[in-house]
Amino acid sequence: MKVLLCARSDYANSNSGDMDIIFKIYNFLKERNIEVQICGASEEVDYGKFDIVHLFDVKNIFDTYTHFKRASNYKCNIVVSPMYFNMSRFFEYTNNTSRVNSWNNCKAYRELILKKSKLIICNSNYERELIAKDFGIGGKVITVHNGVMVNYEDIPLYDFKSRYGIDKYVLCVGRICECKNQLTLSKVCNELKINLVLVGTAMDEEYLKACLKYKTTNYLGFMKEYDLYNAYTFAKAHVLTSFSEVTSLSSLKAGAQGCNIVVSEEGASREYFNDMALYCNPYDYDSIKAAVKKAITTKKNDKLKNYIRDNYKVDKMLEEIYKGYLLLTK
Repeated sequence: MKVLLCARSDYANSNSGDMDIIFKIYNFLKERNIEVQICGASEEVDYGKFDIVHLFDVKNIFDTYTHFKRASNYKCNIVVSPMYFNMSRFFEYTNNTSRVNSWNNCKAYRELILKKSKLIICNSNYERELIAKDFGIGGKVITVHNGVMVNYEDIPLYDFKSRYGIDKYVLCVGRICECKNQLTLSKVCNELKINLVLVGTAMDEEYLKACLKYKTTNYLGFMKEYDLYNAYTFAKAHVLTSFSEVTSLSSLKAGAQGCNIVVSEEGASREYFNDMALYCNPYDYDSIKAAVKKAITTKKNDKLKNYIRDNYKVDKMLEEIYKGYLLLTK
């Protein structure tokens, strides 16, 4: 079996959730002596020599469609992890007419990719049902829930407060941009008089500057896994009030480290976290404020931590993806 993992053009400098999953698949296959390669949309590669060409993320369609168009010229099996969320409500909410039009105009490209793929790997039943609703596709779809790896239990923690000068804080890990809704969260935390720690790549510098105008907001940039482990451990809560999250890897990781978590009621959050998370409406300021207030005053417990570790292991996710590949290469 030869597998090509198709990444966005800027994957070498990207710290997004799709790249986290791509690198984990890559390492998993390498460990099994399976020939695997990662290719960005701007790179040249012979798609024809691969048995499996795996596409990721049909929301950001342009790079994905570039890969699809090239792979379609060959007899390889095209697999897609859509990471799909219908963005139209968010674009309408932000009065971004050009984005609404672009989103709607690209529906045909998303539909073509989904219909021509040999296998669609959804990360939730929510996503699976949404694809059936928006594109009328159902037969060649499997659900593989996301998984996380926790491997720092035996490594000593450092003193987060001394290192960063921040104590009693809410943590938010994710790309800094409008669709992640950190600006509203910054206002909420400032009103509640609690520090907010933002971690992640700033996709929009002006948006980050607006967040930092609130005196309780702190930005620590991108963090590696061990530093994140410390950040999660000492946080009062992890909060991600995104407008467009199917499911958040950072929320899964936070929950696995014992954090109280606040998540958007949009997407598949309830499918993953049941009654063990606090939910908010990202379009409603008071809903966000109430959820954050409850999260920072609720004592931590291990219920969610144990549940995630029992049900959302990264090895399980990778084995299920691999089984999907095997179905196409027998």
